[in-house]
Amino acid sequence: MTQRQILLHYNAQTRRRNLERAQNFIDMNMAGASAKAAEEHFKLLQRN
Repeated sequence: MTQRQILLHYNAQTRRRNLERAQNFIDMNMAGASAKAAEEHFKLLQRN
């Protein structure tokens, strides 16, 4: 692999990891939310 390919791969992985962390944060907030808000969030996740 070239240096450019390594950097592109690293940047893509970093973006994926940041998105995963943001999604986990939202999920944890929903775990402590009201039942209605958590249910709506769960339904949204099921659609995707």
